[in-house]
Amino acid sequence: LRAFGYGALYGFASAWGSTWWFAQAFSRYFASGMLAAGFAMTAAYAVAVASTFGLFAAGASVFQRRRSRWLGPILVAALWASVDLLRGRILGQPWVLLGYSQSSLTGLIQVAAITGVYGVSFLVALGNAGIAEAVTALRTDASRRRAVHALLLPAVVVAAVWIPGQVSLPHRRERIRSARVVVVQTNVPPAFRWTRGYA
Repeated sequence: LRAFGYGALYGFASAWGSTWWFAQAFSRYFASGMLAAGFAMTAAYAVAVASTFGLFAAGASVFQRRRSRWLGPILVAALWASVDLLRGRILGQPWVLLGYSQSSLTGLIQVAAITGVYGVSFLVALGNAGIAEAVTALRTDASRRRAVHALLLPAVVVAAVWIPGQVSLPHRRERIRSARVVVVQTNVPPAFRWTRGYA
C-alpha cells in the first residue's frame, strides 16, 4: 500500500510538472475559470495518471521482494509498458510516455513499427531496471559479478533490438527538394468549428 501511495504521488506530480499548460488550454477551450480547470485536471490526473503509476509501483514492489535475478527486470519492464498501454490506449492519456524519450535514437525506435511506442517503453524500463539491480547489488555489499549479471540481460536485449534497427536504416539520405510553406493561424475560438463564415 505504501508503494502504491508513493507511485501515485510521483505520477500526480510528474503529470502536473510536464503538462502544466493543459489547465490553461482547458480553461480557454471551455471558457471556464482557471480554478475550475485546475480542479478538472486534478481529478483527471488522479484517475488516469496517479492510479496507473501507483499500480506500477505496487507491482514492482512485489517483483522486487522475490528478488529474481533474471526475471525481475523483465517483469518490471513489462509492467511499465503495460501501464503505458493502459494510459495511452484505454484511459486516453498518452502524454509523456516513456518511449517518447528515445525519439532521437532512430535505430532503437525502429521496433515501434511492430510494437508501437510501448515496445520502446519496455526497452527503456528494462535498461533502468537492470541499472537499479546493479546499483542495489553494489550497495548491499553483494559481489560485482551479481551487478554485472544484472546489466547483462538488458544490454543483450537492447542490443538485439537496436543493432538490426540501425542496420535497416538507409545509409545515404536521399536529397529532398525543399519547399517553402506558409501557415496562417485563424482567429477562431477553439470551441467553434471553422466554417466559411469565419473566412
